[in-house]
Amino acid sequence: MRFTENINSASPPPADYTRISEIPNIGISSHRSAVGADQYFVTAIDSPISPRVFQGANGETRWAFDHSKWPKSVVMRLGGLWLGETLLPGLVDTLHDTVEAQDLMKRFLKSLKKEDFTKVSEFWIGKEAMEMLKSGKRLATAAHESPPEFDLKLP
Repeated sequence: MRFTENINSASPPPADYTRISEIPNIGISSHRSAVGADQYFVTAIDSPISPRVFQGANGETRWAFDHSKWPKSVVMRLGGLWLGETLLPGLVDTLHDTVEAQDLMKRFLKSLKKEDFTKVSEFWIGKEAMEMLKSGKRLATAAHESPPEFDLKLP
């Protein structure tokens, strides 16, 4: 698989990784909100994607991606610990029903099951997250600032 950083930026083009373990700071959320966390487009290794290049408001060259333009892709948003105290959810999803996108979704689900993730409500959580949940730590479903009554709870 190929993991391409999803950015809208004036910085150089995004990073590409061929292993999830190569992505920096796995397990640490880059944002206090799940929707603001780092995202990656996931494609087959032989199916790279290209950013849209455009001029920003101040004339600078910028790069951006649009998931709807890449029917063979999946979006992966990294969750993780925020400030070392609240675990925020990640996400793997796609807009597409192409064979390639659905195959990637199946590969992610297979990996979750292989790593003994457990489904709690609509979330798949790993062993460490389950231990956090059992010990009373926060597993927020949206953001660090969200009221605790919206946190993930065991049935």
